[in-house]
Amino acid sequence: MYKLLAFVNAILGGVTLLTLVIPKFMNLVPADRASTLNEVVGVIGGTNGAPPAWLSTTGEHGWAVLTTFGIILLVNSIILFKASRD
Repeated sequence: MYKLLAFVNAILGGVTLLTLVIPKFMNLVPADRASTLNEVVGVIGGTNGAPPAWLSTTGEHGWAVLTTFGIILLVNSIILFKASRD
């Protein structure tokens, strides 16, 4: 049972930490492709203007909460795995 909990904690901790790393690499557009990207991407809208867009943020230190949570899950998985071996 401890091994299952250790595995679940390791997966959740890894996914939590990856949610902080992956978006940093997804928004990288080379400088020579920026003008092409602006020509290709259009704006959806009609006679009343563009549809509303909701912008949200995690706050100034939201990354610290997710990082701490991910590290706690990974450490917990190591402790549970060691407990399952005893």
